[in-house]
Amino acid sequence: MTEQSSDEKSAAHLLVAAMQPTVPESTRLLMRVQVLPPTANQKTVAIDFAISPKDLAFADGPDQRQKTTVDFMAVALDKNLKEAALQSNTVDASLSPEAYQTVLKRGFPGHIDLELKPGRYILRLGAIDRNSQKIGTVDVPVSIPAETAQK
Repeated sequence: MTEQSSDEKSAAHLLVAAMQPTVPESTRLLMRVQVLPPTANQKTVAIDFAISPKDLAFADGPDQRQKTTVDFMAVALDKNLKEAALQSNTVDASLSPEAYQTVLKRGFPGHIDLELKPGRYILRLGAIDRNSQKIGTVDVPVSIPAETAQK
């Protein structure tokens, strides 16, 4: 088991705090999200993020690369605001000049798949830029029909 650095622990703590249902949405890190409910072929909720590159702090790396680390998190809350599911993903990127240009045009990508039982949920979706400690969260309603949900 590897020890988390103090930066990782700090970022994780800040993001977990921002993901609480009673905390207002955070807008220091602007993002677009796309939430796709399960289908016959895809048994999970697919969540795609695109973070505004203007809000991220990139560091210069070797070979003209731009480096950043972003933690993504998705929490599904049921009708009683109880946690029904949680998933997170860290993207540790070292972008070539070409990939960096793509990010500048389309946003910094992240993806999470979330398994949910049939029902209605509020998804609290969030991200934190470890370099700047900026956080963004957004709440998105989602309904999981019984016929396509994971059993």
